[in-house]
Amino acid sequence: MPDGWFHAGDPDLVKLGDQWFMFFTSITFDNARMELHTLAATLPPGDGLGSDVSNWTIMDDGNGSVLSVISPGPNPGDWDHDAIETPNYIRGYDNTAGQWVERIYYTGWRNLPGNDSVLYTDDDLYDYRIGCVEWDGNAWAKHPSNPVLTGANAWELFYGLGFLGDQALHYEPGPGPGGEGGVWHMWYQAVNSETPSLAVVSIHATSSDGITWLAGDREKMPQSGPYATAFLPNGPYYCDMEELDGGYHFCGWVPANDDPELQGLYVVESSTLDGSAPGDFTNWHLLVKEMNGTYWHDSAEDPTGEEGLFGSTLKRDGGELWLFYHGAAYRDGGYIASIGRKLILDYP
Repeated sequence: MPDGWFHAGDPDLVKLGDQWFMFFTSITFDNARMELHTLAATLPPGDGLGSDVSNWTIMDDGNGSVLSVISPGPNPGDWDHDAIETPNYIRGYDNTAGQWVERIYYTGWRNLPGNDSVLYTDDDLYDYRIGCVEWDGNAWAKHPSNPVLTGANAWELFYGLGFLGDQALHYEPGPGPGGEGGVWHMWYQAVNSETPSLAVVSIHATSSDGITWLAGDREKMPQSGPYATAFLPNGPYYCDMEELDGGYHFCGWVPANDDPELQGLYVVESSTLDGSAPGDFTNWHLLVKEMNGTYWHDSAEDPTGEEGLFGSTLKRDGGELWLFYHGAAYRDGGYIASIGRKLILDYP
């Protein structure tokens, strides 16, 4: 990473024209305050995802500094003042505005000091929400309706606040010209304190414009993870969705508390976007084991904490299927996040 920046995580990839872009999360310190930003890296035009990793170049602002594609809100009261995480690019038709738009959705949060909770020894709570930036022809601008999604249903709230994020977006084309009139879909996870015990639930939401996500248009996903527990009943977590060969394929992290050797990144197919059809979310395929000896993500010492595997995305490039993913481990005096890749040869 360039000087002044550390960590690279939450990769999201998109090919625009003949060039691949990667949006990812990184950390810097501004006036001694830790800030999480979205940065971007590119491959040279024409290069494929299998090209040498040294070909990736982090974008600058034209003045020799790293370009922050999305920055935290500058004011302490801003809803995204402390962090910008998990970027996800999407192009879709905004049925309200009547135009095609390009957006990057992200999770933002701010620290709310002084809110006492038995779960927070530092007396802090965090309010997580989801917003987006939109391409205006020259730059990415935060949408005036931000945040576009906040916790509203009881099963999205953590002691009255939103503890949600790790969103993935999809635009399902409609019957109009070029796919106009379609539906926006979002999947995300929420930590829920309203049940008899804490649970991290997977949620599916729909919208006509990608901006208004009504509480009544959200539902808990019905699937059970392959190693489900009361606390982690669903999965894959930190998920992404990719259309492959006519199906919807969800990839992400799957916990396995009873047998951590099975924990890792998995992919599972669904014939529907909400997982409601028989046979959806049944055939789970392991992509990368978390505890495989890889120094930058093996979680043997901390199988359910800050070490391990996190956000991932599958991308088809020509005849190849690539997995890009985020791992973290304790090294060099702290927890360091890194981005890896793997050519998938045995799926779908």
